[in-house]
Amino acid sequence: MGDINKVAAVFLAGSPRRHSVLALWRPDAPLPPGNGGQLHPLNVLVWGGDRLREVKVGAVPVPVAESLTMLRDVWQHPSDFHPALAVWAAAARIALEQIAARNVRELPGPAGETSWRIGDLAENAALQVYNLVAAFPPYAHAHPVPGDGPWRQPQPGQLVTAFMDAVADAVMNSVSAPGEPTATKGQRAGSELSPVEPVPVAGGVAVELRLVADSHQESGEHLVVQVRSKADASLVLDAEDLVSAPASVLPAFGPDPITHVRHLLADAARVWPPATDLLAGADRYRVRLSQDQVIDLVTSGSDRLRLVGVTTCLRSGRPG
Repeated sequence: MGDINKVAAVFLAGSPRRHSVLALWRPDAPLPPGNGGQLHPLNVLVWGGDRLREVKVGAVPVPVAESLTMLRDVWQHPSDFHPALAVWAAAARIALEQIAARNVRELPGPAGETSWRIGDLAENAALQVYNLVAAFPPYAHAHPVPGDGPWRQPQPGQLVTAFMDAVADAVMNSVSAPGEPTATKGQRAGSELSPVEPVPVAGGVAVELRLVADSHQESGEHLVVQVRSKADASLVLDAEDLVSAPASVLPAFGPDPITHVRHLLADAARVWPPATDLLAGADRYRVRLSQDQVIDLVTSGSDRLRLVGVTTCLRSGRPG
């Protein structure tokens, strides 16, 4: 894609929201082809001399879910990037903070599909969005509103809201629900993770890491280890309860399930370091996560964990 520091982006909404994309383009020069070797045409409004012109440029469309790892790098050093990319990174961070705080709403979709959006913003988050919209770069909403008549740029406030909802829908639908089969994905491009071969789930037990709200504090999340029988997918226990499970239940989890769980958690810690405390912490099989760790989990950590056969579940927590 060439020099990512000079790339701008516009948001193109999709249906459902998780199918939305960020279209990457360069205002100053043609964009080299993406990894697939193909650019897609994109109409944008640019200033030429003293007037506004509509021009066609080559763009690389990046699905919202796949853009989050890139945007995370951008929001850490926003001044190093084009303002029309940095603004989307800032919006992504606000959205991920809301997801980490469980401020998301589940909405029924067509054909029984579930879609998600960001909930009502508290005062601090609303102020962040207001400041973002007030300083919105022209090239970040350069794709004109379709239709006849004079050219019109989309309203920044509507775009930011739609983008944040798309992030919520993409993240909430990419983290597996309990019992859903999880396809193994290859390593994300640009990841710091060394190549890791996918491994089969050990023994007769599958490990799931469930993110649950901290019932004893106003904010905060815990990661809890749960185990699921491979022989009976409806049989789920907290890992800490496995030791005291009735003798009639244990065979469903295969021979020596506790050892298998420990091996899987060791693999999890190798690819996602915060999982180390699930093995060595005083409160074994449960660990409190910081907000940054929750964001890391939902953006890229869950993909790394899939590589070693560990599923992540974000959708619902247990009552405290």
